[in-house]
Formats: sequence, structure tokens, C-alpha cells
Amino acid sequence: MLSNEVLNDWYRGLAQEAGVRRITSHGACHTAGSSYAAMGAGKKVIGALLGHTDSASTERYTHVVQSAN
Repeated sequence: MLSNEVLNDWYRGLAQEAGVRRITSHGACHTAGSSYAAMGAGKKVIGALLGHTDSASTERYTHVVQSAN
């Protein structure tokens, strides 16, 4: 298992190489949870993918931005 510090250093390096805004491991989890929700995945599935043991944690990670039509 990687520590957040190691993972965030890895993300920082990748972002610098790609020339994009830096993201943390925490931000990546939010992005993944929101993306899964936008694609229609259920909260139980998302929770399992993110390693959550309770639905309250998953709720915080599945915020979905409504797109303007």
C-alpha cells in the first residue's frame, strides 16, 4: 500500500510532465467517484471501487456536476 505522500509525489510528477494542473490522491478519488456516478454506477458499486465501508463516505465522493443542455 502506498502512502498519500508517495502517491501525491507521483501525481505531481505526472501532472508536471503532462503540463496540466496538479491533483492530489484525494482529488483523484473525488473525480473517480463523480465519474462513476455520472456513468450511472450505483452507490454500492462505487463504494466498493473506492474501498469505502459505509455509504456516508461514498456520498461525499459522488457529487455530480449537472451539465447545461
